[in-house]
Amino acid sequence: MKKELIVIGILFAWAVTASMVAMIYYTEYNYMYQKYVEERSTTIIVDIGINYGNGTLVWYNNTKLLKGMSVYDALLIVADEVNSTTSPFGVYVRGINGVNENANDSWIYAINRNDSDVNAWFAVNGWYYPGVSCDRLTLKEGDAVVWLFYNWRAYFPPPDPTTTNNVR
Repeated sequence: MKKELIVIGILFAWAVTASMVAMIYYTEYNYMYQKYVEERSTTIIVDIGINYGNGTLVWYNNTKLLKGMSVYDALLIVADEVNSTTSPFGVYVRGINGVNENANDSWIYAINRNDSDVNAWFAVNGWYYPGVSCDRLTLKEGDAVVWLFYNWRAYFPPPDPTTTNNVR
């Protein structure tokens, strides 16, 4: 009888411990899942490219941003250096990573969607050159943006922003 009580006591202790551990894991799982859901509702994933116009195109794929961030905000996150000015019309980007505008070459951006927010003035190969300043265009989940440095006097209208040709 004593052996049976010991076995029952051990089984009871094991059942209580296993239940407590399961409850802890379940609570932790729910907490982590809630954090995941919150993060998914406050962040977006976009692709950002910087085309230096000399055959060099650098992609920053799967860039995580907060919802509501602009094209300019995204550029500030991926670029090491941004030279810009602000006017009543919005932010104007003069230079990215030490490549600054000159008499013939300047920076322009294109996005892979066209809606009322973009208000595109020119399109090429599924890329749209927006009619709004980069700080006034809010990015959406899945967007791709390419900044292009090109000679606007020699190449007007602007080329496909993903070109690897020399457009300077």
